[in-house]
Amino acid sequence: MSPEQQKSITPGPDGTPVPPGTSVIRLEKLPAPNGDADSLLQQGKAWPGLFILSSADKKRRPPRLSVWLTALTSVAQAWARRPVSRVVCTLGVDAMHEVAAEAEAHRSTTRSLDVEWEKAVRVVDGLEVPDELPGHEGHCGITGLGDDNGNKTQRELLRSILADTVRPGDVTILTDADIAHFHAAATSA
Repeated sequence: MSPEQQKSITPGPDGTPVPPGTSVIRLEKLPAPNGDADSLLQQGKAWPGLFILSSADKKRRPPRLSVWLTALTSVAQAWARRPVSRVVCTLGVDAMHEVAAEAEAHRSTTRSLDVEWEKAVRVVDGLEVPDELPGHEGHCGITGLGDDNGNKTQRELLRSILADTVRPGDVTILTDADIAHFHAAATSA
């Protein structure tokens, strides 16, 4: 999808697919040092744990892994909602559809992964309210990674295959300078 086409994207209704040819970002905390995930991260690669649903993700119906469409939300805007995050992973939406085909080759009976629009919410005084912060339009979620899709072993397989689809270099660690820049941008807005 060309940059001009990406600029014309408007969010669809909750639960509808995001456009093909787009990409999303996933934010996560740093993994424990000296583990397999840390080793993969140092190589700019994804690890399966990057795609485990949070408690809030699991409560959604259907469960969706929270991600942000790059055409509508910058890394800084997404990070402002989850400032404990230090890892940024970029995923192609089209590549996620290939994950189910590979899982089927392993005789998995899970359904495909999809990326769907999802209204962004935030918690204020213990209540969920619509998120109207800059970049909220790009919120979406990956379906098919929750407890509603296959058994634990099958979901682990999906996460592993999904991690393998991420191109080396599409996983980066935010530096202290990045974080300082995000803070400065947020306070001047």
